[in-house]
Amino acid sequence: MKLVKKGRPAITDKTKDRIVQKLEPYLKAGLSVKKACIQAQIPKSTVYELMQRDTDFADQIKRYEQYLSTLFSSSVTFQLHSLVAKQMIGKQIDQIDFNFMKWFAQASKHTRDEFGVSEHEDLKRQWNNLNETLVAPD
Repeated sequence: MKLVKKGRPAITDKTKDRIVQKLEPYLKAGLSVKKACIQAQIPKSTVYELMQRDTDFADQIKRYEQYLSTLFSSSVTFQLHSLVAKQMIGKQIDQIDFNFMKWFAQASKHTRDEFGVSEHEDLKRQWNNLNETLVAPD
């Protein structure tokens, strides 16, 4: 007697490619895998199972998840190079450029320790702002 396998059929490479194609725009737009699955109408259990079993599939999903941060990082790098080029030719930077540099110095994980606002200072500033907004009862 021949044993018949039951259950879901194996997912083919073609099906995986279709799943990735459906998820790509949502992941690149910054949605989580869970939300991308909802938008693409793909069972999230299928995607998470594929990510666990297939490293190539998981890598594609991760690349699409990181798209926005990579794009933003490239844009920031380009802006910083432009500012350096201005300074190299002796051109003065304007207020917008200065504000960008100040923001970057305070926000970047690579420069925050040196130029950023400490958590203590940030909490103190928030507390002072809160106190200014509260009105004492009559």
